[in-house]
Amino acid sequence: MPNSAQSIRIGVFLAVFAATGFAMKGVFIKLVYPYGVDAVTLVMLRLMFAIALLWMVRLWRLHASSDAPEAPIAPLDKAKLFGLGLLGYYLSSVLDFIGLETVSASLERLILCLYPTFTVLLVSWFSGKPIPPKIKRALPLTYLGNGVGISAGTHECPRRLGWHWFCGGQYFGFFAVYGVEPSGDRAGGFNALY
Repeated sequence: MPNSAQSIRIGVFLAVFAATGFAMKGVFIKLVYPYGVDAVTLVMLRLMFAIALLWMVRLWRLHASSDAPEAPIAPLDKAKLFGLGLLGYYLSSVLDFIGLETVSASLERLILCLYPTFTVLLVSWFSGKPIPPKIKRALPLTYLGNGVGISAGTHECPRRLGWHWFCGGQYFGFFAVYGVEPSGDRAGGFNALY
């Protein structure tokens, strides 16, 4: 087992690697579209790689775990996990990839920054807890800043009548659906906010 300094270095490396890969996703997708690949095919390929990776992690955990058996997942929890995965991963990925057909990767990254704010709103709505005052003051600033950035990038959408609303609507649907996944923990969602 690695010591704590080595664990910290590994953790920092993995965090930087994950953030870089997440930020570069839109760029890689935009590079593939000229070859005639559609959004659904790209999502399928992404899911295949994710499933393979998750199975490898699962097998590694089974091999490395102690003799103590894991508690089974209740059928209702399995159904909830499936629903969250379908909405929070598959549907949001399809909307994201379709949106990348019409906007640049940089505009997609900017719009993606809104999903945590939508998660805050969903957690407040599901749990019935009020939004803390600091966050309540920060939300309008977040939307205002993104609005300025997005309005500067709307030249990327085709100029057909109403097309700006269509591009924005796709991404609103994306981050609304993407925000469902983290807000699935109805009671504990605000624990990190206080």
